[in-house]
Amino acid sequence: MKRLLQQILLLSLVMSSLNNVAFARVITTEAALAIQQHEDSIERVGRFLMREDVQAALVRMGVDQSQAIERVQALTPSELAQLEQHLNELPAGGTGVIEVIGIVMIVLIVLELLGVTNVFTRF
Repeated sequence: MKRLLQQILLLSLVMSSLNNVAFARVITTEAALAIQQHEDSIERVGRFLMREDVQAALVRMGVDQSQAIERVQALTPSELAQLEQHLNELPAGGTGVIEVIGIVMIVLIVLELLGVTNVFTRF
């Protein structure tokens, strides 16, 4: 009985190690930079969405902050660059918060129509 239990344990260890396969490849410097820039852009837009005035505007429009951040993370690099360009064009005083919220809402609606997310289906 003890020998059977040892064989079963050994077999399970061998079988579990077969599933752990890692694939790796070399990426170019440009690809690594593009990935880093995309992550940095997501972080910058995320910081903007964390501002109190932006959060208040999102709540007034019925958009949950976590859903907005998830949608920003789902943006393609070109969409994210366009959104960031609009953010950079805003005055530093924050007078363009409504415009940014409008842009974010348009992006959210486009993503909803493309089937990337389904936030508005529950309304």
